[in-house]
Amino acid sequence: MKTLIKVSSMILLGLFSCKKDPLNSLPEATQMGANTMGCLVDGQAFELISAGFNTTPLGVTRFQRRSRMLFYFRQQSGKLNRTILLSIPYLRSPGRYVLDQVADPSFTLIAPAYGNFQSSNPEPSRDYLTSPVATGHVLITRFDSVAHIISGTFEFTAQKTSGEGPETVRLTDGRFDLRYPQ
Repeated sequence: MKTLIKVSSMILLGLFSCKKDPLNSLPEATQMGANTMGCLVDGQAFELISAGFNTTPLGVTRFQRRSRMLFYFRQQSGKLNRTILLSIPYLRSPGRYVLDQVADPSFTLIAPAYGNFQSSNPEPSRDYLTSPVATGHVLITRFDSVAHIISGTFEFTAQKTSGEGPETVRLTDGRFDLRYPQ
């Protein structure tokens, strides 16, 4: 009888102490142009949401000059408005692209590779950028210029450039699998 009570107690304790792993809610890291993306932002799952008028939750802008690609991933629904941007110049093949330079996103065509996290809701508005002291990388695992598919993983720490809130934000376990325009 004591053994039964002990086993039952252990099972109940296990059920109530289980926490959902945020990694389980992220999409798999595929390479087939599935138009998926996911990452953890300070340990919490960043899932694509688009409930706004005429908005898409993810995409790629391709600039022919300097072979730059700008990736954007959005959570936009009601008051929630958060965006992740990855900008990589000279992207012509798979490889590792380091995010460790001073960047000014207003100079899109001449900025070095950078990662950016923006949050305007919930309040207050915040903007974070990678830099020499807040670094990261993007690993392009597939760059198919015929099928127009680009896939990869990323992680970075970004430092606050404006707004209230924590001094840094950490993005980990990032993965994307996108089709890009010709």
